[in-house]
Amino acid sequence: AAFRPPASLWLFPNPAQTQLTLQADRVQGKASLWLYRPDGQKVLSRQWAAAGKDLEFEVYLPPLPRGLYLYQVSDGIDTVWGKLILTD
Repeated sequence: AAFRPPASLWLFPNPAQTQLTLQADRVQGKASLWLYRPDGQKVLSRQWAAAGKDLEFEVYLPPLPRGLYLYQVSDGIDTVWGKLILTD
């Protein structure tokens, strides 16, 4: 099997207000972003077809209360979880 270095996935800025930027290197299949409230309720889901490409995409956030959210970003193989703070 061929060695595949781990993908590089970034979601910024953090803290955020109305939009985020998703950057992913070496996307396999599709890139996905999910945003959850701390109680586990999904509040955002986005996917982009980008097989074999690097990706940079602006994500405009729906009106959400400020506070702490959890995000999941996937490049089709690797997945990254993190915390996101939304501010006014």
